[in-house]
Amino acid sequence: MANKNRNLMENLSEKERKKLEKRRERKAKEDARIEKAREAEKERQEKKRSKEDAKISEEKDEQTVTSYDRKMAEREKIKRSDARAAKIMKISLGAACAIIAAALIWHYGSQYYYTDVKYIAVGDQNISKTKYEYYYGYAKRDFLNQTLYGDMTYGDYMTQYMSYDEAAGDSTQYYGQSGYTYEQAFNSLAIDTIRQEMALLEDMGTSSDFTYDTQDSDYDTYMSSLDSDAETAGMSREDYIKSVFGENATEDSISSWIKNDLKCQAYLTYLQDNTTPTDDDIQNYYSENKQSLDTVTYRYYSDSADNEGDHYDDAMEMSDMSYSGISNTDMADWLFDESRQAGDSTIIADTSSTTPVYYYVYFENRTAPDLTTDSIKTTVKNNMIYDKIKAYEDNYTFDNVKDHLSVMPDDTNS
Repeated sequence: MANKNRNLMENLSEKERKKLEKRRERKAKEDARIEKAREAEKERQEKKRSKEDAKISEEKDEQTVTSYDRKMAEREKIKRSDARAAKIMKISLGAACAIIAAALIWHYGSQYYYTDVKYIAVGDQNISKTKYEYYYGYAKRDFLNQTLYGDMTYGDYMTQYMSYDEAAGDSTQYYGQSGYTYEQAFNSLAIDTIRQEMALLEDMGTSSDFTYDTQDSDYDTYMSSLDSDAETAGMSREDYIKSVFGENATEDSISSWIKNDLKCQAYLTYLQDNTTPTDDDIQNYYSENKQSLDTVTYRYYSDSADNEGDHYDDAMEMSDMSYSGISNTDMADWLFDESRQAGDSTIIADTSSTTPVYYYVYFENRTAPDLTTDSIKTTVKNNMIYDKIKAYEDNYTFDNVKDHLSVMPDDTNS
């Protein structure tokens, strides 16, 4: 292509070449002008873009600030809304609490002494009604199930010979000829049980040798006995527990008290196994109780006639009698008089009935018991334990708060 152009140029005239040169110069100038204009336009466009970029950047900044402000404003709005909601919630909760409080007052007002610690007090221990009702049921059940003799329990004896009917209610029946109801008697028994257990627990704290490893098995045995009684009564365990230990009693609520009782019984057995009376202990016991421990051998004859001569002979023909307890107190006082000598005799008149009775009494001898027997040792040992525990019990006075309970006087508790 370059050679071809050069050949063409060589064939042109001078005039035509000048003319062509001028045309090229004009074209070069035009191209330069166009390039310059293009550069200028390019620069202008770059400036324009810079301005637009700056504006866009500014608008973005403004948009960012505006978005932040809107976001903060929204948060403030939410905060104010939350504050109003919290205030409403606080008012609502206050009202709800007032309703709940009223409900609790109603519920526990009727149950006050079941849960409050001021039903009664023993020593420094306050006892709720629920706990007291447990001890009432526990002490009563324990007493009724104790063996009196043979296969007969105290419950059997009271039912057969004292007309006691457990189903009739303790407050409607009287305890023998005492003038007090069974409820009063069992109230006294329950309080004595609480005091004794508190004393045993206190003394237990002084013993480093006592251990109780059979609590779980003892508890299972006790609950089995409850199940047996419940089955006899035609009740479930749950219903039987309520019938014995109070309407608010459940196995969960009384289990710790049962285990505490079983622990005290175990400790009492420990004391019995680890208390040995000395000879002096036994002799002191005999000296203090010889009137009830000694026996007398005597003869007597009773008649409504006062005929001293004949009836002494009748008395001597009677068989020897040996008693440690005599129903006629005047006769007993005479026979157990310390000055009584073998061969002494007397007439004792009983005029308490319409027809007088005359006792013609002849004294033969008085005999002390064998102080080496196990029965005497056991009695002395039990008395030693009783005196030890009684020393603690005396510190646990019974406070009948607001006279909730009616109890038997101390002199009739036995």
